[in-house]
Amino acid sequence: YTTPLVYIQDVHTQIDFSKNFQLGSLFLEIWIKNDTQQILNPNSRKILVQLQNAEQQIVAEIRCPILEPVSPGAEIRVFDTIKIEKPILWSAETPYLYSLLISLETGLSGSQDHTFADENLSLNLGLRKVEIKKGIFFLNGEAIKLQGGNRHETHPDLGHAVPLESMIQDIVLMKQHNINAVRTSHYTDDPRWLDLCDRYGLYVI
Repeated sequence: YTTPLVYIQDVHTQIDFSKNFQLGSLFLEIWIKNDTQQILNPNSRKILVQLQNAEQQIVAEIRCPILEPVSPGAEIRVFDTIKIEKPILWSAETPYLYSLLISLETGLSGSQDHTFADENLSLNLGLRKVEIKKGIFFLNGEAIKLQGGNRHETHPDLGHAVPLESMIQDIVLMKQHNINAVRTSHYTDDPRWLDLCDRYGLYVI
């Protein structure tokens, strides 16, 4: 696909919780890139960020303005925070996923100019807090015993071209045998595998 000339280049999120996990603070860092030949003026774009639950209801929403001019070929980082009341926490046993919806809005309607096209992204997001205290793994404030194994990104017939169906077979087999963690040996796995771990509930090492 082709992105607009002003587009969302990258997104980074980090979650923190109150002591009783009844309030979550989702910190956002969003990179906007200007590949036009013109200076991007402040407030000419706005970033709409929405958090949608698994029932497709919007539970939190903010709009982040771009407050500084962006030179041609340059990028800018936009920071903001979403507050989430009574968040549903992700774990291997209950892999609940929210959708983070990010839209780069121009405020223009009916424009056919590719430069001014809106852009929309959707990311799956599990809300969780991971800690290691005195060598013990904690998730959302509770000690967790990891029961896992290694997985190589390979297929007996297709080599490293592992189809999605084979990945799903692997992860279902792991869950059936009470495996809750997987070590990706010895390289970065296909992003689809990481998405499946989020969806089915596996801790990735």
